Amino acid sequence: YEDVDGDGFGDPNSFTMACSLPMGYVANDDDCDDNDPLEFPGQVWYKDADGDDYSDGTTLTQCLRPTNYFIENELIETSGDCNDAVAAINPAATEICDGIDNDCDGMIDNGALTTYYQDSDEDGFGNPATSQQACSPPIGYVTNNTDCDDNDELEFPGQVWYKDADGDDYSDGATLT
Repeated sequence: YEDVDGDGFGDPNSFTMACSLPMGYVANDDDCDDNDPLEFPGQVWYKDADGDDYSDGTTLTQCLRPTNYFIENELIETSGDCNDAVAAINPAATEICDGIDNDCDGMIDNGALTTYYQDSDEDGFGNPATSQQACSPPIGYVTNNTDCDDNDELEFPGQVWYKDADGDDYSDGATLT
């Protein structure tokens, strides 16, 4: 049987009779598509429904290529795609802060969260002892942790203090920062 695609499986519709095996022929007539070397009996196909070159590990073993299925060397990975319906979600994706496991490592938003610090006195400086991680700042939280007293909005780094030694509400111009 003629083996045009060289996959080792012959075309049942193209054969010759000979005493010895002619060049380009095989002794079986099992090929389902003699024009495609990837389509033959027992071929393992890996599903990649979203076309991101990563499979979720779903396989079919059959002769003809199913829609959205590929052989191993046509893919980056044959398993590990945690969402085969969205191409942007795969093991090589960058994790972004969106409540989804973008990189299929089993963790949501890991490496994409920001640490925010409570700012009880609303002076723009956060309490280093009270923090939480989130995608965006929770109400009453800021990104820095440099407040020296989170219960007093007048006490924060860089505050300029004017000296009033006699308590008459007038400074002599001397300051401390």
